[in-house]
Amino acid sequence: MRSYKNGHQITVEHLINVVQATIDKVELCRDRRGGHFEHLGP
Repeated sequence: MRSYKNGHQITVEHLINVVQATIDKVELCRDRRGGHFEHLGP
């Protein structure tokens, strides 16, 4: 693992990216399944 000076900021950005990716997957699953949540894993 690399060391960052702004480790907290990097972590927050990473969490935001993860949340955004999860939302995108949920939206894709909703569009495909018609509102059913099937794949909520990473």
